Amino acid sequence: MTKKQKFSTIGISIIITILFFSFLPQKIVLANEEYYFAEDDQSWIVETLEARGLDSNIIEEMYNYIFTEGQFIQNILISRDGYIINDEYLYLSERTGDNFYYNPFDDLILDQIHENRHHIWSMTKSITSLLVGIAIERGDLTNVSQKFFDIFPDKWKPSYFNETKKNISIEDLLTMRSGLNWSEVIDAFEIWPETGYSLDYILNKSLVHEPGTTFEYSTGNTELLATILQNKTGVKLADYAQQYLFEPIGIDENDMEWLEDTWEWGSGSLTTISHGGFGIFATPRALARIGELCLNNGNWNGTQVVPAEWIQNATKTHSIPIGVGEGSEYGYLFWLRDDYYSAAGALGQLLAVIPELDIIVVLTSELLDLASNTPNYLVENYIIPAALAENLTIAKPINNAGYGVSAPDFQIYPEKPYRNATWYLLNNIINTSFTKYSGTINQAQWNVLSTGNYTLTFYANNSMGDLISKTVNIIKDVDDPIITVNFSGDTFGKNAPNFTVSITEDYLNDTWYTLNDGITKTAFTGLIGTIDQDQWDKVTPGEVTIIFYARDIAGNIGYQQIVLKKVIVSEIIPGYNLLLFLGTFSITLILFRRKMKNRSK
Repeated sequence: MTKKQKFSTIGISIIITILFFSFLPQKIVLANEEYYFAEDDQSWIVETLEARGLDSNIIEEMYNYIFTEGQFIQNILISRDGYIINDEYLYLSERTGDNFYYNPFDDLILDQIHENRHHIWSMTKSITSLLVGIAIERGDLTNVSQKFFDIFPDKWKPSYFNETKKNISIEDLLTMRSGLNWSEVIDAFEIWPETGYSLDYILNKSLVHEPGTTFEYSTGNTELLATILQNKTGVKLADYAQQYLFEPIGIDENDMEWLEDTWEWGSGSLTTISHGGFGIFATPRALARIGELCLNNGNWNGTQVVPAEWIQNATKTHSIPIGVGEGSEYGYLFWLRDDYYSAAGALGQLLAVIPELDIIVVLTSELLDLASNTPNYLVENYIIPAALAENLTIAKPINNAGYGVSAPDFQIYPEKPYRNATWYLLNNIINTSFTKYSGTINQAQWNVLSTGNYTLTFYANNSMGDLISKTVNIIKDVDDPIITVNFSGDTFGKNAPNFTVSITEDYLNDTWYTLNDGITKTAFTGLIGTIDQDQWDKVTPGEVTIIFYARDIAGNIGYQQIVLKKVIVSEIIPGYNLLLFLGTFSITLILFRRKMKNRSK
């Protein structure tokens, strides 16, 4: 079976896998590291869970859950402060005690393991994101606003039909907002592979949303990113990654394999393409290194491999998933959850970065659900609680966060997992008990509070009288900011107009304005400013609608709309003003001479 056939028939393969494992005998047991950067995998220091503050009992409960539920997890690696504290390989839901994968069936069905390198599927996308950040820093790309067809103007075809596709930018591809119609299961796993991963197939897809507006998960988007990177760097994506990403952080070239196919837009010696959305096979420790790099804001032991600003931008919210990944948020090809961000792939692959705890988690799996939530469940219900076992930690609400009409959600992690009493005190007077470690503050109690600052204290107690507590400050703000904007007039020429602003709001978060199209947001700070000259230059003469916005920390938005006129007086010919002056002077001189002549008669 060829690679393309395996990818295109994965749905059938999963059914075969289910049937195959249902006839296996009872599960068997096989023969059973202040921030530290490992030089190589062989010398990577391994410490105990307790040495790095994790409760081993909770981690043991995790493995019991995996066994009881029959979850086909194949490796779990946990590191904290750079030290490995758990690195277990599993077979048929049980730990093997070995340091390699044991899966004799993989080549027959899913082809997931190549010489102890595991296919990470869509985790590849997050690595592509890091490579975009490196390429911008190196000058191979300009910025995320570059448009695909500005880079490939000669590749436009009439068959692509909708010329709005020419507005698709690098950022649109990074945030899964290209607007191209795509069904990941049908397109990525069935039809597209049969075309030889054709770029035409992607670009011929209908445009169902304006680029940059709506999330739709698509491996086609990341293939376009790979195309951009290979074109602008002049090398295969895999080679670029090895030189500028993998090698600088100690990943041996034998620990990474990147599938490639014939590149229909290739030329010369560059005739194949490394896929941007799937196709990497990696060892767990290689993946952990990438996680450590992200955890340290792109810095590896003093060397800035990926710009820190890129890591911060890539791991903040840019779009809200619909369909695939619904319930999470999305950055630049990274998934975002309450306590961590991650690279995630089909069948249960996960690289989770938990910044507040300095923890990296790598999970590789062969789960029979393409979009299984089991890896996230293990992180949120076992690994994070195990790390927080010595403290009462309030994951949310965040200290000094703002909320509006709706009462805030809460999530706490007690010092000990089992408590017989938990309660919170709102504004030092309202005492409310709860039985779960996550929930919502009582809405009726929240309703009686006016706009202002309040304390929220959580308590947890057990039958032995051990009491722990933690307090956060929260802000209630239900009123929209009041924003007033003034200009020196209502008609302006080539020079962008100045403005003054006054804002009535105690908890202001950010301010911006839009011109005409209402799409491009331009942030401003201070009470005096000037409309961005580049944007003003793009505005056609006539009426110009400018809307100024102010948003508070609770998300309430106030705005004011202003309508100005832009008038441009063009010169008719070069030197027109000089000619006009000379003409007027000549006529005046003639009239003066005639008058003098008449007097002399």
